[in-house]
Amino acid sequence: MHDTYRLDSGDELRIVVFGQQNLSRVYAVDGSGYISMPLLGSIRARGLTTRQLAGVIERDLGAEYVKNPKVSVEVQTYRPFYILGEVQRAGKYPYVSGMTVEEAVATAEAIRSAPTSGRCD
Repeated sequence: MHDTYRLDSGDELRIVVFGQQNLSRVYAVDGSGYISMPLLGSIRARGLTTRQLAGVIERDLGAEYVKNPKVSVEVQTYRPFYILGEVQRAGKYPYVSGMTVEEAVATAEAIRSAPTSGRCD
């Protein structure tokens, strides 16, 4: 999943910098698509995979602060998704890793429309 899921506002990320307890914690992706880390400041997360973000953090930490840093990034809480329209329960729902569109719509209890005869009255 980490190779396809793109990070965005509302995601909460567990970031571990091995051997650096003060940098290892949960970070929220803010409304602008950034996380804020000690030493590094704001880092763009929007549009990146967890693997890509780990690479950015390793590069930036390694440039000045930590020798050969090893970083792990995983999504702790996925941002919610919204279902509107012809459903019984429109609203905000939590995303689950690997969820399909059909599963998301089923969560909102989709209303099946009756087949039309193709006639115009």
